[in-house]
Amino acid sequence: MPMKKNIFLNILAIIIGLVAAHFIGIMIEKQTRLTGYSLAERDIRCVMELDPYSDANRELKAGLNYDLLHRFAADLGSSVEVMISLTGEYLDSLKSGKVDIVIRPSKDTCSTDILKSEEICGISHWIVAGDNRIALKEIDEWLKNYASSDQMDKDKKLYLKPLSNPILCAEKGIKVKQISPYDSLINVYAKKLNWKSNKLAALIYQESRFHIDALSRRGATGLMQMMPHTASRYEREKLLDPEENIRAGVDYLNNLRRIFSSRVKEDQIDLFMLASYNAGEGRILDCINYAQYKNIYDSTWASISAIIPEMSNEEVASLDTIKLGTFSGGETLIFIDNIMELEEAYDLICP
Repeated sequence: MPMKKNIFLNILAIIIGLVAAHFIGIMIEKQTRLTGYSLAERDIRCVMELDPYSDANRELKAGLNYDLLHRFAADLGSSVEVMISLTGEYLDSLKSGKVDIVIRPSKDTCSTDILKSEEICGISHWIVAGDNRIALKEIDEWLKNYASSDQMDKDKKLYLKPLSNPILCAEKGIKVKQISPYDSLINVYAKKLNWKSNKLAALIYQESRFHIDALSRRGATGLMQMMPHTASRYEREKLLDPEENIRAGVDYLNNLRRIFSSRVKEDQIDLFMLASYNAGEGRILDCINYAQYKNIYDSTWASISAIIPEMSNEEVASLDTIKLGTFSGGETLIFIDNIMELEEAYDLICP
């Protein structure tokens, strides 16, 4: 009898163990079951909440994440809309489904009701809603393939190497094969201006140091620091997009060429275009009018730069030929000098 009782108890223990294992398996399955929705073949909405643009020589973190987002979306047969937020207020939009992905720096701590991807190049995570395990799986699988590819090392060299001052590089005799991640775009759009690529690269470096997320206090945006109302003249609205931003800037520069082509000497047009890009064409036209008033205008930038210090005078601003009032043009004079010096430096380090 005792032996039968022991056998019975052993069988009962086995049954209880199997039942317990079954229910534990069900609980684990429920916890790990893929919930949420796929990011494939849809319009993906994304917000980048990276470090505010402050150190102009820091890595191009926003540029890298923007590029990766578009490659990820393309591989899924999707499109992606990317926005920049400096307020850190989009996690609620993520949870409510208004946004699909939020990108945050690696150092940020995240709440328990969201899911974050594997770390990207040591700089950021892509975050999805806490119940969207399907999207997280798609992201992590794509990032795993990316991390094992040669492309990641290439991207790190392009986007995450601290930016060097080209003037200092030229002084040291340093040579490079590539100036920025946007060289191919710069080459294409410089031709539309009949410029050397290094002149357009110098302008972009001066304006944004190649940061797509650069934002001025006045609202100028992106690589070429385009004002949204100016870009809208040329039906360019996605100013975070590198090509859209450069295209808008080049459209504006070509318009400036048309404005000044009948007013200045051919070999001086680029200088007037750059000055107007910095100060606005109205300010530079005021300067031309004042130089003509003084009978010193000879269709050269030298004749304009000579009278710019006087443009801040209230008496000058009250003249009928001056439309926009006083103009403190010292910044514009420095801007022109900087562009010329940067272009010369780029010619030396990246012929």
